[in-house]
Amino acid sequence: MNPSDPDPLNSHRESDPESMDAAGHQPQADSVELPKPWISYGVIAGCIAICGYFNFAQGSASFNRGAEALAPDAVLIWSGSYRGLLTSAFVHFELWHLLFNMWWVKDFGKLLEPTMGRFPYLIFLLSAAVLSSGFQLAASGETGIGFSGVVYAMFGYALAAKKVQPIYERILDRTTIRWLLGWLVVCVVLTMADILRVANAAHIGGLIFGWSTGQVWAARKQRGIYGGVIASLATAAIASCIFMPWSGLWRDREQIVSIRALRSNADAGDAQAQFEFGHLLAQFDEQKEAGVEWIRKSAEQGHVPAMNGLAWIRATATDERFRDGAEALKWGTQACEGSEWKEATFIDTLAAAYAELEKWDEAVTAQQKAITQLSAEQKQDTEFAQSFQTRLEQYRNRQKTRE
Repeated sequence: MNPSDPDPLNSHRESDPESMDAAGHQPQADSVELPKPWISYGVIAGCIAICGYFNFAQGSASFNRGAEALAPDAVLIWSGSYRGLLTSAFVHFELWHLLFNMWWVKDFGKLLEPTMGRFPYLIFLLSAAVLSSGFQLAASGETGIGFSGVVYAMFGYALAAKKVQPIYERILDRTTIRWLLGWLVVCVVLTMADILRVANAAHIGGLIFGWSTGQVWAARKQRGIYGGVIASLATAAIASCIFMPWSGLWRDREQIVSIRALRSNADAGDAQAQFEFGHLLAQFDEQKEAGVEWIRKSAEQGHVPAMNGLAWIRATATDERFRDGAEALKWGTQACEGSEWKEATFIDTLAAAYAELEKWDEAVTAQQKAITQLSAEQKQDTEFAQSFQTRLEQYRNRQKTRE
């Protein structure tokens, strides 16, 4: 339907004798009966179903699979999951979020869908979802989730088109306009105050897209300018998928992909991956406990380097929560036996375990053996070789190793 053509919803624009009532009056916008907005109903039903799925599957593997499929994060999008710009708009985890957005879809949809025509309306919704998500990704490195970016696009379109579609005044009273604009500002404030994380760029991008589309298609004003705005939003959405050098996350994406692959292999039971992933986590204080458990899983599978790694942590950790001399001695001994007592670093770890248990003679003997097992290459690394000698002196002075 062309918004510039006379129709029952634009009857204010020219007199149509056939549309007059018995008294010769034009029907008022409020009295026009509109077709059912089936696309809007479909959106609502789909969003409810997806929200129900995630709430039912919460905490399960299917929840994670569903989230990756429908709401992939930025790294997954940069790896090729471009569908996320569209599908993430239909995802809601919290019921209040779903209710808020679907209420506005119901109210705006019953007016926009009949006046725009079903197919143009569908294209408008899909475009709004992609462009608002893309704008959010470009601005923040996240797509956000939920239909609110599209809701603001519907709001923006109605604002721009209400002069040629006075039927939109059924919903666009002062209260509604102030409420939606006010909520936009409140969301920005809540995000800046770190109270609630909101996809504000998606809201703003959706509003700009909706307003610009309304100006181009319905109001037919400054079409070149507003067409350029829409093109800019589309460019930002495309760029957000393939080139974002201003984002640190984008620059680190390859490393993040590698870490995720390592985690996936660790989850699958690969002992080497478990050891490497655990060692990576253990470098961060807030992740150290999880890292130790991953190293333990690897050690329990017989992975000798993991045995040594776990023993070293248990013998030398500065945080006493992670120290356990008896366990350090157990795993340190197994690591040395697994390497046939030929690996200097493993014997070095065993010496640290003896020191943690205050078995000083055994610690000195083990450290001396570790020094004799140093390879020619290790001896050439003077700093590395000196650390072995330093620990030997510590044990002679009855000092434990801390790292």
